[in-house]
Amino acid sequence: HDHGKDRKLEGDVAPMPKPKLVRSEDVAPAASRAVKAISKYSWADGKKFVSIYVDYPGIGAKADQCSVKNKQRSVMLTVSEGDHDRALKLVRLNQKIVGSSLKIKDDQVVVKLEKADTLTKWYDLHKTTARG
Repeated sequence: HDHGKDRKLEGDVAPMPKPKLVRSEDVAPAASRAVKAISKYSWADGKKFVSIYVDYPGIGAKADQCSVKNKQRSVMLTVSEGDHDRALKLVRLNQKIVGSSLKIKDDQVVVKLEKADTLTKWYDLHKTTARG
């Protein structure tokens, strides 16, 4: 059963119209910066805060290029470096946090994570599924 061929032979199929340009805009390409991971850090548990220490030579002069964002169980430190960013992303934190802040020293960044539950000690920075 071949409907398309019969119609074309009889001439009752109109040709497709050519598309017309209605409007043209210059759109800047999305700026995507390269991100290099920060993989070396240390941490310590305190009564109200968990502190994360990142050695970063010369960071004291770049304090305005540092930022930190957090969710309940994750935190991300970002340092803007010219054409790329350096980032430390920690997910699946051991416990919930209610905030984060930065302390910039000459050659070190300290990220302070405010504990949601100050009575709980953090024995691990990341939540693990294994129990035992």
